[in-house]
Amino acid sequence: MGYRTLKSIFHEHNESKMKEEYIKRFNSLASFNTNINIIPMENGKKVNDLEYPLFFMVTKNPSKKQELISINSRKIDRALNSLPYAAREQYFNDLLIDELQSTNEIENVFSTKQEIAHALNNQASEFLKFRGLVDQYKEIELNKKIKVDNVRDIRAIYDKLVSNEINEQDKLDGELFRKNFVGVHDGSTNKHIHVGLQPETKIVEFIGEMLTFLKYFDAPQPFKIMASHYLFEYIHPFYDGNGRVGRFIIAKLLSDYYDNYTALTFSYVINRNKSKYYKAFMTASNHLNCGDLTEFIDTMLELLIAGQERILDELIPKMDATEKLTLYLTSHYKQIDYEFLYLLSMDKLFGNKRNRLTLIDLENILGVGRVKINNTIKKYDNYLVKIKSRPTIYEISDEFLNSIIK
Repeated sequence: MGYRTLKSIFHEHNESKMKEEYIKRFNSLASFNTNINIIPMENGKKVNDLEYPLFFMVTKNPSKKQELISINSRKIDRALNSLPYAAREQYFNDLLIDELQSTNEIENVFSTKQEIAHALNNQASEFLKFRGLVDQYKEIELNKKIKVDNVRDIRAIYDKLVSNEINEQDKLDGELFRKNFVGVHDGSTNKHIHVGLQPETKIVEFIGEMLTFLKYFDAPQPFKIMASHYLFEYIHPFYDGNGRVGRFIIAKLLSDYYDNYTALTFSYVINRNKSKYYKAFMTASNHLNCGDLTEFIDTMLELLIAGQERILDELIPKMDATEKLTLYLTSHYKQIDYEFLYLLSMDKLFGNKRNRLTLIDLENILGVGRVKINNTIKKYDNYLVKIKSRPTIYEISDEFLNSIIK
C-alpha cells in the first residue's frame, strides 16, 4: 500500500490510530522536521488553538520521483544543447508562452497567447501589462542572478512581476506586504479554503523562516523546493498575485537545480491538473493531517515529471526531424542558403507560431544584410509562406518541411 495521509487513517480508524501513526512518522529516521509551525484549517477556519510543525518523510515514491526528474533533466539538457542557440531560444519562448498563459489562467487573469507573444517582442504600451511577467521569466533563460535571499527580494519580485496588473483595491498597504486579512474563498461551499497569515510582522517572520529553510536546512533540495512552495502559499503575503509570484519563485529554484526547460513546465501542468494541485494544498493544511507534507511533495514531484515528459514527448520527434533536415540541407545547399533554410526550419519546428523570427532577426543571426536576405527569399520563394508584413515574417512551408522529414 502507498503512503497514506493521516487524515485518511483518521477516517478509516480513529483519532488514536492517527496520532499513533503521526508520532511514528514524525520521529522516524526518514523524517525531516522543518521547525516551522503552521495553524491548520478545519471547516473553512483556522484552528487557532492548534499548531503543528511541518515535516516530511523521504519515502520510496518521492525518492524514485526525484531520481527520475534528474534523469529527465539530463535528457532534456543533452537534447537541447545539441541545437543552435536560436533554436533553443525559440523553444524556450514557445514553452514560456504556454507557461505564462497557464499561470494567468490559473489566477483567472485574462490574457491571450498572442498578447504574451507580443510582450516578448514588443515594447508598445498596449503590451506593457505582461512585460513584467515576461521579463522576469526571460531572466531565468539568460541565467541572470535573481535574488531570493531575503524578505525584500520577495517584494522586489512581486513589484517586477505583477504589480502593474494589480487592481487599486488590492494594492499593498503595508511596509512590504499586506496589512489586513486575505483568504481564498470557495463560492460553492461559501467557506474559505485558505486564510493567509496576519499581521504583516507575522508575514515577514514566516518568509524569513522559509528563506532560511531553503538556504540552510539539511534535506534533499527538490523536497525543500516543494515544501517552500507550500509555505509561500500558506503565508499568502499579497492581496492578489500570490499564485503567480509563488510559481515564479519555484520556477527560479527549479532552474537553479535542474534546467530552464523543466522549470518552465510547472504552471502548464498545474493548469491541466488544477483539482489535484489545489487538493494537495488543502490536504496539507487540514487539521487531521498534522503538518505532514510528504504527500504534498510527492504530488508536486509527480506534476513536475508530467511536465518533463511533455517536453521529451515533443523533443524526440523534433530531434529526429532535425537530424534528417541537417543531412538533407548540408548535401543540397551552399552555406548561406543552407543556414537560411535551416534557421527557418528550426523556427518552424521549435518555435511558436505567434513568435516567429523576423527578417531583422535573420539578418542579426546570419550576419548578412537585407539585400542578401531578400535575394535568398526570392530564390526560395516557393519554399516560404509570408505570414506578416510589419515586421516582415516568413516561415518555411509545411510542404517543404514534410518532404524532408517524413
